[in-house]
Amino acid sequence: MVIVTFKLRDDLAAQLEPEMEGPTMRHKRAKRIVVNYLQDAERQRIREEINDLRREITRLREDFATAVTALMSNAAAPKTGKEIQAWVENNFLS
Repeated sequence: MVIVTFKLRDDLAAQLEPEMEGPTMRHKRAKRIVVNYLQDAERQRIREEINDLRREITRLREDFATAVTALMSNAAAPKTGKEIQAWVENNFLS
């Protein structure tokens, strides 16, 4: 078992008081809030899914930039590989 202590801004501490009064009761309510938050499996699952989506979006942007580079390389307008890469980086990866 680990003891955790922390300070709260006055406005946040005031939110602990409506249901319970006194420093001991505030402490118990704060503990319950922290424990409930940490044990909320649904919240953790959603957070992991969001992180997975962010990684996938990054990969998709990179793949899209590669595809545009390939298409522009074969397009009618003559451009150098460096010009194409610079254009793609400025328009898709920045």
